[in-house]
Amino acid sequence: MRGFFRQVPGELYESASLDGAGTLQLFAKIALPLTTPGLLASGVLSFIMTWNELLFALVITSSKARTAAVGLATFLEAEGSVQWQLVAALGVLTIVPVFVFMGAMHRFMVGGLTMGALKG
Repeated sequence: MRGFFRQVPGELYESASLDGAGTLQLFAKIALPLTTPGLLASGVLSFIMTWNELLFALVITSSKARTAAVGLATFLEAEGSVQWQLVAALGVLTIVPVFVFMGAMHRFMVGGLTMGALKG
C-alpha cells in the first residue's frame, strides 16, 4: 500500500490544502479515490489469506462457531471410515465462495497489482 500512496502526486495535496481542505478531506477526497485499486487488491488478498487460515481458526474457535476449513478438517477426523465423496463435495463447497469473490474482483485485482508495481 505504501507504493500506492507514494504514487499520488504531492501537488494534488498542496493544491487541495491551498483551497482550504483539511487533513481528513485530503485523505477522503484525494488519497482514497486514487488508491482504490490498491485497497481492493489488498482486501482480496486479505480475504483469501484469512479464508485459508486453518491453524489459527482451529485453536481459537469453539465447537459451536467454526470456519468451513475447520469443519472440513474435523469431519475428516470424526468419521471412522472416510467417505471421500462427501469430503470432496465439502471441499468444493468450501472453495466456491473464493472463486466467486475472485471472479467479481478480478479486474480490480489485476489493476491494483499492476498499478502499485510501477516505479515513478
